[in-house]
Amino acid sequence: MTGPTTHTALPSERWLASVIRTLLFIVPAGSFLEFRLLPQKGQPGHMKMQRLWVPAGDEAAIRRALNELLVLNAARPSLLCFGINPRVRRGGKNTDVEAISVVAVDVDGKGLSLAEQKAKLARVVKQAPATLLVRSGTPGNLHLYWRIEPACAPERAAAVVRRLRLWLGADPSESPAKMMRLLGSYNWKTGQPEFVTGKLRERTCTIEQLAAALDACDVPVEPTKPKKQTRAAWRPPTPELEVQPLAPGRLDFFKRALPHWAKLLIKNGAAGSERYPSRSEADAAVCRILVEAGASDDEILYFFAMTPRGTGQRFLERHAAGAGHDYLDRTISLIRDAVADEDEDTVLVKKARPMVGRLRVVLEMEVTTGDDKGVTIVQGVEATQSIWRHVFVSAGLEPAPLGAVNEAGRLRGRLLRVRLGSRGDGLQVVRWLPGRSEANQIVGS
Repeated sequence: MTGPTTHTALPSERWLASVIRTLLFIVPAGSFLEFRLLPQKGQPGHMKMQRLWVPAGDEAAIRRALNELLVLNAARPSLLCFGINPRVRRGGKNTDVEAISVVAVDVDGKGLSLAEQKAKLARVVKQAPATLLVRSGTPGNLHLYWRIEPACAPERAAAVVRRLRLWLGADPSESPAKMMRLLGSYNWKTGQPEFVTGKLRERTCTIEQLAAALDACDVPVEPTKPKKQTRAAWRPPTPELEVQPLAPGRLDFFKRALPHWAKLLIKNGAAGSERYPSRSEADAAVCRILVEAGASDDEILYFFAMTPRGTGQRFLERHAAGAGHDYLDRTISLIRDAVADEDEDTVLVKKARPMVGRLRVVLEMEVTTGDDKGVTIVQGVEATQSIWRHVFVSAGLEPAPLGAVNEAGRLRGRLLRVRLGSRGDGLQVVRWLPGRSEANQIVGS
């Protein structure tokens, strides 16, 4: 497989078909294939990471995604990679991979010289032939893949890959959700685009065959490490403090709904926060975050009680001194009153049109409350931005992953909380408000 002669060339049908054929073979159907386009480290220019999930095995969907992403990758210094193992949902964590169908190693001459790594690898490949060899764009560097059939448990595959890459002195590649540079993309590490080429052999092996190949090459078996003693779960410091556990699924909901900075604020409180220098300011901010996410008073109490070194520090001190829940109750009450006083409207989503090529969704909405009731608003939303998650939370739905444009259909017929502004010829959404429990009950009724 050969690439275009210049980095500005559009993908030719021949090599695009080769990339698609490779992806169809190594990532099995029945789940999701993840793509990520990231800015290239160390290179000038600014861009936001873009993520896209397409049904694995869907040739037409993969082609549409590649037609967009490969052109973007060719136009500016960036890294285009893919999840070598299928995701059971639109996510990119290890928990989003249930079974391993591909394992890989990255040979780049770091731990050992390239010559030594390749000599060792040749011995393994002789015993267990590889499925795909990729020349990653840096002279001499290789990515080697084995298609595992049948798929195996992540723990079993990780043990085999870790054993191999330690022997080679290679970088870690045993993560189930591992992302690798995409065949057919450009490598911009040096500032100049180098085409990533490869060679596919449509063959598979079992994880046992690969492990046996390592045995035949006298690859050392890593000694089993004793499990670390985990710390007992924290308990409230006084027996009088009764905390109700969260309902099933609620903790996971808050993990998905809250932005990263908010989760850090809950965990650490005012410590290390430049935005909220005092504990009372940080506590008020956390209360507002949780109130806007639809948390009940008992759920807010749970987060304060379970973070003794962060948000809960001042509350627990007051409680231990005999003040009970007074400090937290007053903070929650003030925040709920403030949120209730803010101007807001609800809009009904009539249409949600995904623009896959642009990673954008256009929402057609009708205002259902206030002075502007009945007015239609057409608003574009970038599905690669964190606000996309708040749109779903506002509708009483589980948040959509960043970039999941094909999730837009879930919004049709839903009410959203928004703050409207006026712009010349009509109205404009100036802020999406996270859903409250009352709003979610209305939507779900």
